[in-house]
Amino acid sequence: MATWAFDYMKALRHKHIVHDDNALSQSIPGALINPPPSPQKVAKVFTMPIHTDTLINENYGNLKLLCEVTLAWVDAEFDREADRIAAMLETLPHEDLMARAEPTWRASQIDEISVSRKQPKASSTGGTP
Repeated sequence: MATWAFDYMKALRHKHIVHDDNALSQSIPGALINPPPSPQKVAKVFTMPIHTDTLINENYGNLKLLCEVTLAWVDAEFDREADRIAAMLETLPHEDLMARAEPTWRASQIDEISVSRKQPKASSTGGTP
């Protein structure tokens, strides 16, 4: 079920929300024609927008399930990697651990919205935290 929900949400995102590349949104053209003997044959050209409702209970439920399954997987993978890193750090001398730089953070700026994050440089001890 989770794979089906993922594939559905991925297609919905790619083909409807981001690229509008399927029949879920349409714009039907038409023209209002005046009856004879009107001097203007065409009263108005118009389009009729048609949008399929995609935020329905079934879709919301599937998206919620997909998010829960994905979050559980990410949490488990994070815990496994954190345990691996902790085990590696346990092998180092205490002095080396205390000499490492403290974590730092700065608030991002609005003009950075279109800029990709830079990958941190590997440390001289092999790139492991």
